[in-house]
Amino acid sequence: MRTVFTLGGVVAILILVGVAMVVQPLDVAQGVCLSYDAPAKTLILRNELDNQEIVFDLAEAQVGILPQQGDVVRVAYQRAGQKNTARRVMNVTRLDIRK
Repeated sequence: MRTVFTLGGVVAILILVGVAMVVQPLDVAQGVCLSYDAPAKTLILRNELDNQEIVFDLAEAQVGILPQQGDVVRVAYQRAGQKNTARRVMNVTRLDIRK
């Protein structure tokens, strides 16, 4: 009986490790908002790290305070080929952390 529980535990750990290896972490970019188009669900920002423009698809994103041109924005996204699919968008400029 003890062997069955041990084997069950080992199998459970292997399943958890396998799932963790398959799920890829999100990339994060932060920079100045160059353009935000709500109807087209796109966001363009200039990345602070390499000064490159990045276009994000916002179709699946959770957007907090809507960004305006010139705001600093942080985006958690997944990269699939040339397409950057945003998952979360945070407006750092207009973030009010006072409680």
